[in-house]
Amino acid sequence: MFREELVLRAAAENEATDVGEDLALVTARLDKVEEREEEHLATISQLKNKLKEQEAKNKDLRSQLDEHRDHKTLLSHLEIISEQKTFSLWTLLEDNTEHRQLDACRSVLL
Repeated sequence: MFREELVLRAAAENEATDVGEDLALVTARLDKVEEREEEHLATISQLKNKLKEQEAKNKDLRSQLDEHRDHKTLLSHLEIISEQKTFSLWTLLEDNTEHRQLDACRSVLL
């Protein structure tokens, strides 16, 4: 009976040793998984920060584009006004030239 108990005890100790080794392996793997999870979470956090930065830059670029469009529209209006003023000045110059020619003709005739 004592022998049987020793054999059972030895088998139980072997099983306990095997379970302990398995537990150590599982714990080591779990530690690695947790470490990788922390790395992934850090990477996700960095990517979120980069995304926020890119969104801010995008917003700024859109604002600059809107300003550029406004300036382009204003420039277009100013060009039209300039063309109109130039045309008016040419018309006045032609009228003035015609009047001078008429005055010169009148003075010759008188």
